[in-house]
Amino acid sequence: MWRIKFLCIWLCIALLTNGQNVSDQLSKYSFVRQQADSIVNDSVLSNFFDKLQSGQQTLNIVHIGDSHIQANILTAEIRRLLHEKFGNAGRGFVFPYSLVRTNGSHEVVFVSKSEALQSAVRKAQNDFAPGIAGYAIKLTDSLIRIDLKSSQAFDNVAIICRPDSAPTIGLLHDSIQQKNILFPINETSIHRLSLPDSSQSVSFFAERSTIVDGFVLRNNRPGVVYHSIGVNGAHFADYNRWPEFYRQLPMLQPDLIIVSLGTNEGVNRRVTKTEIKRQVKTMLREIKKSTDTPVLLLTAFDNYYRRRSFNRYLRIVNAGIAETAAQQNTALIDAYKITGGYKSASKWRTQGLISPDRIHYNTNGYELQGKIIYQAIINSYEKHATR
Repeated sequence: MWRIKFLCIWLCIALLTNGQNVSDQLSKYSFVRQQADSIVNDSVLSNFFDKLQSGQQTLNIVHIGDSHIQANILTAEIRRLLHEKFGNAGRGFVFPYSLVRTNGSHEVVFVSKSEALQSAVRKAQNDFAPGIAGYAIKLTDSLIRIDLKSSQAFDNVAIICRPDSAPTIGLLHDSIQQKNILFPINETSIHRLSLPDSSQSVSFFAERSTIVDGFVLRNNRPGVVYHSIGVNGAHFADYNRWPEFYRQLPMLQPDLIIVSLGTNEGVNRRVTKTEIKRQVKTMLREIKKSTDTPVLLLTAFDNYYRRRSFNRYLRIVNAGIAETAAQQNTALIDAYKITGGYKSASKWRTQGLISPDRIHYNTNGYELQGKIIYQAIINSYEKHATR
């Protein structure tokens, strides 16, 4: 009995001190300017903070980005911390990256023997439009098995898909309970299906060639669902090229949309602030056309240019993002400023937080970035809660 009481006390202390622990961890890094670690223009997120404070509902956060996001290390850390503080409503959006031969989250495994065709926002031309994942996959024999390797389970599965040409019938098979759920696939839509019990493995099948845009794994508990969407090498302009991406965005029912792009624009020596601002404004306009969800922009963390020199072009990119946020009355986390701005990548490198290519970060580096973003959200949230 005393062990149970001790465990309960320990868990309560851990939950109560979670935010302070993150702050303490950030204080170990002198290049993190904690006094600046909050959201600029956070008043536009008042409704979102009110929902978060209520604790009585499910909130969907959609994080859009590039390779820093596709790997789901940075976003996994934000997700973990938000789940600990506000409740875990499920894993969220997942896409079968392995089936299009690219990297993705290690906690979700997809298996299919089908021959697959793919599309991506990075391509100037595709045989079919990429959807909400920034990718899409067309399977001639549409059988995909999904295994969630983390300790959490799900009892709700949403499937975002489209018939290749003629309508077809979809089937979701619960691999644990051995139950089948049939549903029609007539157009691009999201099919929300409830399982008879919690599961960690399901299979999706369609009788004809089908375009799959992704899956959403959830449970029936209130809390946060943190959806991460990333495409290696992506720019603002890549997403802006494909209307289908924005058309599908409301299917995730977002309460907040986070956009962290700019790294790939920062490798272009000809980049201009005018062009960056034009592309950011276009993305904000397209998001607003599809949903009235508030947007939180992030500036890109510092990196090196061609592995050797400090990246002066990233200053132009991040200035364009920050100025557009101010002009468009949009919330901003200035991650570039919070961590020291120009040449700050050298401090990350000294701490062993950057990968050998000096553009990406290693696991510890991405987890630190996740903590910085999480703490900025929490600092603004707590300020809002005490008003």
